[in-house]
Amino acid sequence: MQGYEMGKDYILRKRKKKKQSRRVLQSFRKRLSRVRPKRKMRYKRGKSAIPLILIAAVLIAFLFSKSMSSAQESSEQRSVVPQRYYKSITVKNGDTLWEIAERYLPEDYESLEEYIYTLMRVNNLRDSRINAGQQIIIVYNNTNMEI
Repeated sequence: MQGYEMGKDYILRKRKKKKQSRRVLQSFRKRLSRVRPKRKMRYKRGKSAIPLILIAAVLIAFLFSKSMSSAQESSEQRSVVPQRYYKSITVKNGDTLWEIAERYLPEDYESLEEYIYTLMRVNNLRDSRINAGQQIIIVYNNTNMEI
């Protein structure tokens, strides 16, 4: 008999658990049915576009004025740069590249060494040695040389 009662108790407990789980499921379904679906947000047309257009117009005007002022500054700077000219000379006996560079040094170079480097680059020289009778090209600008 005990085995039969134990089996009966087991069956009763299972039925009780099923009833509880059904109740929980039913209450959950009720809660879900009470929740309203969210409404889609509608955007206001026309009112929010006006401030954005005004801000964009002001920003474009500001950037345009900045670019115009920088263009004027750059054109002023370009007018200051002297034009460069090139002239071929014949090296005389006893002349060195340093002496020639001192003689024809333009005003726009920072140092004599910089000008010598330019002369070496223009004439494809590896060092500052030159020979009498050699033709070299000198660089000058229009303000410091009489032709």
